[in-house]
Amino acid sequence: MADADPPFFRSQQPPLRHLEVPFSPLRLDSAPGQRGFPNLRQIDRSAHGSALLGQIQSIAAELDVESAERNARSLPAEVNLVLEVETEPSFELSANDLYSLTAGTETQVLFAHPEQTADGRKFTRALLHVPFGQLSVLAEKCRRDTEDQTDGGNVPNPWVANLQRIARAAFKSLWTDVHPIPEGNDAEWWEMWVRRDEVAWARFESFCATNGIRRKGNRLILPEHFIVVVQAARAQLEASIDLLDTLAEVRGARTCHIELTHLTAEEQHEWLELAVARIQGPSKDAPAVCLLDTGINRGHALLGQVMAERDNHSIFPDGDPRSLSDLTPRSDL
Repeated sequence: MADADPPFFRSQQPPLRHLEVPFSPLRLDSAPGQRGFPNLRQIDRSAHGSALLGQIQSIAAELDVESAERNARSLPAEVNLVLEVETEPSFELSANDLYSLTAGTETQVLFAHPEQTADGRKFTRALLHVPFGQLSVLAEKCRRDTEDQTDGGNVPNPWVANLQRIARAAFKSLWTDVHPIPEGNDAEWWEMWVRRDEVAWARFESFCATNGIRRKGNRLILPEHFIVVVQAARAQLEASIDLLDTLAEVRGARTCHIELTHLTAEEQHEWLELAVARIQGPSKDAPAVCLLDTGINRGHALLGQVMAERDNHSIFPDGDPRSLSDLTPRSDL
C-alpha cells in the first residue's frame, strides 16, 4: 500500500490575513459551460468567416504598404504585429479557446482580459503578438471555421463564432492600469513591460537611445517580461511600430509621495506613531522568518511588536545580542 500523503498536503493551508488584495480577480474559465460560461453564438458561418477574413486581409494590405516604405528607407521590411481581438458582447473566450487560437503557431497571447460593455454585457479582449509571416496562420484558422468540418462533422474551431473584431493594436490597447491613460503631450513616467526576449530588449534600448527617452533605474527581470520605467511624451511612444513590437503591457509609473528621508526627526516620529497605531501585530502562532543580519535594533517601534526578545540571538561569546564588543564568532557554531 502506498504511503499516505504527509499532513502538509492533507491539511488546508491557513488564510493569509496579513496579505490583502483590494481588487477582484480577473477570471477566464477553462472551457465553455463551466459556472454559467456563455455558449457559442449562432452565426452564418460563411458570412461570419468572410467578415473576419476581410479584417485580416485589410491588416495584411497595410503591412504590404508599410514594408515597402520601410524598405525604401533601408529599414527591415519584416514587421511584427500586435493584434487586438475582441469577442461579441455576451460571448467570451475560455482559456482553452485562447490556447487553440495560438496552438501550432509562433503567435503569443500577451494578455487576455474579461471586460464588459456600458450595459454590463461581458466580452473578452486579448492582445496577440504575431511574428512576421504568422498572420496567414490566423487567417487559415478563420477560413477553416468557414469552410471545413472535422471527420465527425463538427466545426474545427467553434470559438471563432464568438470573435467580432480583429484589428491592429494601438499603443493605448496595451494600457492595463486601473487609472486612465494620460492624455495630452506632456512628458509622463511610464512603466513598460517589455517581452522577455533579447531581440525585443535590444530594439527597445535602441528606440530609447534614438529618441532621447529617459530611463530610470535598472530593469526588473520577471519570468516573461523585463519591466523598466521611462519618461516620454505619449506621442513619442505612439508613433513607433518598432516600440509596439517589443511591449506586452504599459502602465503608469508611480513613486511614493512621502519622502520620509527628507523629513525632520520630529516629522518622521509622527509618521512612525501613525504607522504603529494602524499595524496589528502577529499572533503567537503566526509564521516565523529567520533573518541573519549584522545587527537588528529590536528597540525600533516597528520591530518591537513583531520580534520577541527571546528570539533575538547572537553569535558573540557573551550571548548578548545587544553587544558588539567582540566580533570573533564562536568556534562551536
